[in-house]
Formats: sequence, C-alpha cells, structure tokens
Amino acid sequence: MMDFNVDSLPPDVLACLERLKSYSSSIPPYSIEGFPEQYANDPKPRLAAVLVLLYYRSNRLRVLLTTRSKSLRSHPGQVALPGGKSDPTDRTPVYTARREAFEEVQLPLDSPHIHILCQLHPFVSLWRLLVTPVVAYLSDISLLDNLIPNEDEVDNIFDHPLEMFLDPSMCEGENLSVRGSTNWPYPEEFHNTSDVEWIHQYRMHRFRSSSTPIKGLTSDILILTAEIAFDRVPVYERNAPNQATPEQTIAWVMDETKRGALVERADRKPEPLNSQLARLMARREEESLIGSGTVTPTSNIG
Repeated sequence: MMDFNVDSLPPDVLACLERLKSYSSSIPPYSIEGFPEQYANDPKPRLAAVLVLLYYRSNRLRVLLTTRSKSLRSHPGQVALPGGKSDPTDRTPVYTARREAFEEVQLPLDSPHIHILCQLHPFVSLWRLLVTPVVAYLSDISLLDNLIPNEDEVDNIFDHPLEMFLDPSMCEGENLSVRGSTNWPYPEEFHNTSDVEWIHQYRMHRFRSSSTPIKGLTSDILILTAEIAFDRVPVYERNAPNQATPEQTIAWVMDETKRGALVERADRKPEPLNSQLARLMARREEESLIGSGTVTPTSNIG
C-alpha cells in the first residue's frame, strides 16, 4: 500500500512502484552500525549510498541523474546518481543518500513528497566503496523546478526513462546526445558494452543519454532497479561470462578490508580494484571511438 495519492498514475506505473516497495534483497544493506556477523569485529570498508529518485513525467517513469563537474578529481564529467560517501554520523544508507542529494542538487531533506521504496544490495565501486542504492519515488514533480546544482560537484541535472535500461531502443524520440560526438563516440545507436578482467570478468554497459554515457556502477544500479520494477530481464545479455556475483564482489572487498588493504592506505586515495582496470577501460573506450567533436551537456529535466 502506497503512502501517497496514486490516482493519477497509470496501472502499469503503479505496479512498478508496488514491486519496488515489496522488494527485499537477500543481501542486506550495510550501515555504519550494522554488518554481517562474520565481519563484526573486522575493520569496516568505506561506505556510500546513492539515491535512485523516480517520478512519473512525460508518460514515463523516469530517474533523476546528474553530470559530475569536470573539475572533480573522481569521475569528472560522468553521469551519476545523487549520492556519496557516508559520514560517521550517518546511521543509515537512507540518510546518506538524502543528505548527499540535498548537498548536490538541493533536494529537500524533509519533503513529505519523497517516499522511500526499498534499498538494493550494495554495489562495489572502482575505489572499493560499498555503495547502497536507495530507491525512492517523488510524488510532487514541482520540486524538480527548485533543484539547484552545486557548482563544485554538478554540471547538469537531467533525467532518463527507467525502462530504457531494459530495452535501449525505447530511447527513440528522447533528447539524446549527438552520435559521433565526444558524448556518444560509439558505433551503436543506444547501447554499447565491453568486457574487462575484474575479480573474474565484468561487462561495462554504456547507455546513450542527453549528457555523457550512463555507464559503470550507475548503469548497473539502474539495470537492477528496472528489472525489479518492470519484472523482466533486459533484451541484451547483461553479464560477461564468468562475471562475479554481487555476493562475491562484496565478500571480496570485505576480505580486502579485513586484511588491511584499505586501512594501510586510509590517509591517501586508494588504488583501483585492479591495477590494470583503469587502463583496460581507457583502451576499450578508445577502441570504440568512431568520431570526434565537442558537445557540452546542456539538457535539463523535462
């Protein structure tokens, strides 16, 4: 049962929200205070949370996204969900996600129109962060008109249809970046992939948007969100052969932390998960290029 007025929602969209509301991962979300029993006395890995904010607009269930500032040291110019690292005072991933969304785009912390639906299992980032996605629904889209990007962190605020992460061709008619530009330099029209070695193997998904590609951790989170919401699998092959499961990647980073791999480097920027992963990603990107040019993300929500 939803705690907001659903009269204006089409039945299929309401069904999506109800599936998300009733979702419960077999892998528990992590908080500052709560960890699996076998790791209770071990050093804790670094934690983060992101907000998957959904809303119904232009006849589609859409998700709020940002383009990271080009001045940031980490992932400059890339598409991201609002979110970031947990502070010691953040008791839950929900609070982290809401706080970070407020800091990044001024999404109100106390709005009664933001309804938490579920938490997904933690995802492991390139920098060994355990990132918990918090899925929420915005029942009053007028709040979007008051969003303000933090100029130190965000270059652009935009949205994208959630169902597109199951069938990229559904982006037909959306305002997308120009093919052949630096924002979409791939031969495919809507969706590009490449496989790299990481733990076992990892498939990098890239989706064309009105900004730079939606890829990596952000795309992985949104694929899973869409699978739950629409109760079906993507039209493409999601995983690489022998790709590590979520349980394997989480256990890996927990054990790495236990062995002191992160504790020893607590005062400096950690190295990537795999010493060759960043170079492999860059090389795959270069191999996929088909053109050049410069396109600056300018599209706003709507």
